[in-house]
Amino acid sequence: MRGPRRSACLLLGLCAAASVADAPAQVAGEPVAVAQLTGGFGFNIDLSRLLSSSVEIEPGELLILWHGAEESKDGLRWMKDRYQLDPVQVDVLDALGLILAQFKTGSPSAQDIKAQLRREQPTWVVDLNTRNVLLADPGGLPAASMPRLYALGQLGLSPTAVDPPRAFRLGVADTAFELTTRLHVGRLVVRDMLEGADVPAPVDHGTAIARLIAGAPQPNGFSGVSRGFELFWARTVRMVDGQPRSNTALMSRAVGWLADQGVDAINISQGGPGDDILKEVFARLTARSILMVAAAGNGGPRAGPVFPAAYPGVLAVTAIDAQAHIYAQANQGSYVALAAPGVDVWVPATTADQEGGQARGGQYLSGTSFASALVAGSLAHADAALWGVPSSARIARLCSGARDLGEPGRDPVFGCGLLRLTEEPGPTLTGASTK
Repeated sequence: MRGPRRSACLLLGLCAAASVADAPAQVAGEPVAVAQLTGGFGFNIDLSRLLSSSVEIEPGELLILWHGAEESKDGLRWMKDRYQLDPVQVDVLDALGLILAQFKTGSPSAQDIKAQLRREQPTWVVDLNTRNVLLADPGGLPAASMPRLYALGQLGLSPTAVDPPRAFRLGVADTAFELTTRLHVGRLVVRDMLEGADVPAPVDHGTAIARLIAGAPQPNGFSGVSRGFELFWARTVRMVDGQPRSNTALMSRAVGWLADQGVDAINISQGGPGDDILKEVFARLTARSILMVAAAGNGGPRAGPVFPAAYPGVLAVTAIDAQAHIYAQANQGSYVALAAPGVDVWVPATTADQEGGQARGGQYLSGTSFASALVAGSLAHADAALWGVPSSARIARLCSGARDLGEPGRDPVFGCGLLRLTEEPGPTLTGASTK
């Protein structure tokens, strides 16, 4: 059995399991060219629906999280006897000790069944299947073939010195990325979490994330933030009513599989309103000493918290520009931990964008999505001392080395300040108070 996906009948001992296959692993050497999982392009992401008073959910879908095989067996029988419901999918999140069941309801509604189950089965974690969005926007600068590149310098890194000091495994849950992407990674494993009827989201977001993390150096000076590490990639985003969306079930499957791979850290450049299922899953991840990195959100300073970034133990990352001004659309709040480049960050354009005349070699993008990815990739440079402390102490350790921005100490705008993992002085930051 590979990965977290298993059938309900396997749990009940009645049939064999079904799983989706891993993409072939790639081995160190030349930069890896990633197999294209889907086509398409465009950052046409509608945040207004997510940030409105209503919460986006998958219609009629109910999720139940059980703590172990025995509870899940009893629970599946209960759902069949009590509500005449069989799960459409059951996922065994081995590394987390959890079993996730996904049900499609009719009458009574998913909302009504959720309320009843919370009364009848208080030990179960029950919630609706909420949707998440990608936290990215187009940049404000025109596309350019000879761009302004500031991200590596602001982080104190150099394109000629980006080899990590230790073995490092990074997990990412995002869209797919395109065929022409060349990555300087020692090993790459890709897994698809989508179902057969799902329409995969365009590749732009995942392509940008992958290139910022580990993109091969280019003649114009662009380079990913690190190289030589092992990268595990889960595709979790599909199209819903013309918009790219993930959801709690897809994200839970993805991070469960990534935990099974023994990753040190996981980047989540997407977010939503959160729910009890995702809260429990992320609590298990942090308890396993996996450093969770997530985008703080693009809803603006008055928006409420975005999850999973705002869950306890998650490293929430906000975005700043080349002068250390805060991203105008960034969420603010006590959960914000660190800042990183994420405003008008240049990345090589996708093949589709170049052929369509939308970009001359590259494009500028903005959003906490990209700041989060740069922080996650930079963790490859963290020394052994970071990984030697308990998970609960890692964010504090990263904060202690950050370059303070804004008000003295940790604040709701910049968190602890700009991530710094090296002794390089970095550029002078003129746009914000620094200490």
